[in-house]
Amino acid sequence: MRWRARVPLALVAMFFSLTLIVACGGEEEAAWSWDEEPTPTPRAVAETQEQAPSGPVDPETIEVTVDLSEGDAETGMELFEEKGCIACHKTAEGDDAVGGEVGPNLFGIGDAVNRPILAADIANTPENIWRWVQFPQKIKPGTEMAPLGMDGLEAADLVAYLLTLK
Repeated sequence: MRWRARVPLALVAMFFSLTLIVACGGEEEAAWSWDEEPTPTPRAVAETQEQAPSGPVDPETIEVTVDLSEGDAETGMELFEEKGCIACHKTAEGDDAVGGEVGPNLFGIGDAVNRPILAADIANTPENIWRWVQFPQKIKPGTEMAPLGMDGLEAADLVAYLLTLK
């Protein structure tokens, strides 16, 4: 399916993503937080002190658990829309580029030579893109990038799609 045919789907996905963001606001405490130092309950303090360091994690210490060559770019493009990535990111240049402006424009992310650095100043490699998509809060605590809740193969599919953006 060509991109222009996907524009209505992308707009619907963006609408529902924004609706979800607005609907989730309010007085309730979120399951995760953008804050660098969330205030956990006493029981969770002992659990998180053993599991998560206080600062950023070196991405190289996060094991890539799938073969990234198995990623499918077409499936990744569908995930980009389904997971709401398009609500924050554009994937093309120009005035007619579809997507949000909260996150950086991802056009060119597949070209590591001309775009050598990813978020959190890590090298632009397929492995680091996978790590970032899976664990943005571990790599850069406090980042506005939300956890996407994908399994390893879905993340590989998304990486395969992102690598086509040159």
